[in-house]
Amino acid sequence: EILKEFRRILKDDGRLFIGVPNIDGLWPKIFGKYWWYFGLPVHTYNYNKISISKLLERNGFFIDLVRCNSSYAGLMGSLQILTNRRITPRRSTGWLLGSWILRIPAHYISRIADMVGVGDCIEVI
Repeated sequence: EILKEFRRILKDDGRLFIGVPNIDGLWPKIFGKYWWYFGLPVHTYNYNKISISKLLERNGFFIDLVRCNSSYAGLMGSLQILTNRRITPRRSTGWLLGSWILRIPAHYISRIADMVGVGDCIEVI
């Protein structure tokens, strides 16, 4: 319904930008249920490059670009959730996610994952 409304209100030459978590990325494979972007209720559906492209095409959109564009948060957040797995109540905050020093290597690792197509976020135009 939302995509139909976007299609209706966009001009013929209009562009839609969508960013969603990538269920086929490297971090969901490594971290499983501790993956940062399994964060309900924010992300209620999971997509990969093929499924989000087909969904958009079925709703009248032409796919111009599909790429991975991740940040340090997917990696560091997943590590933090994994580290906190025995804490009650469960939480996704802590020293790992807040570490400015660890953000730098996590950023570059995430960019490399994007370059080889296994980043944990997908952007579609």
